[in-house]
Amino acid sequence: MTWSQRAVLVLLVALLGFSVWLITQRGGKTMRRERAATEAARPPADGTGGADESGGVEHVAGERRDLLDSVERDWLRRAGFTAPAESLRADLLRHPELIPTEGVVGGTMAFHPDAIYLLPGGHVWAIADDGHVETALLLRYQVKRDTTVEWSVVYHRAAP
Repeated sequence: MTWSQRAVLVLLVALLGFSVWLITQRGGKTMRRERAATEAARPPADGTGGADESGGVEHVAGERRDLLDSVERDWLRRAGFTAPAESLRADLLRHPELIPTEGVVGGTMAFHPDAIYLLPGGHVWAIADDGHVETALLLRYQVKRDTTVEWSVVYHRAAP
């Protein structure tokens, strides 16, 4: 295993651990909506985003949700994607069947549009939920010649 492969593996493991912690700290989708409605009613004076009840930052304005380097971005453009990051997110949103966790209490699992993070090397970190249960997934994608995207789940973990 090369040094760069080890570095990517360490990054992915760190992201996985952080996401599992984040999922367990945050409430379900309903709690997030209620918190967002409360925060929207009183926007922060400095314009940097709101804080959740525990004091942590829920969202920062201008948050970067992709770590694609210029080589990957250029390759995806040559493959036919005019807006690579947006195209990959939109394609993933059309594939809820990739989520290995079943919804509970009548809920339907779906990816969060704002919680899809593009990583180097053809990987994506995404959070999905049904309003009751959240799942963190590490996915790998491959772009085919006809610009279709083939997805595979590398790892997933549902919040307890």
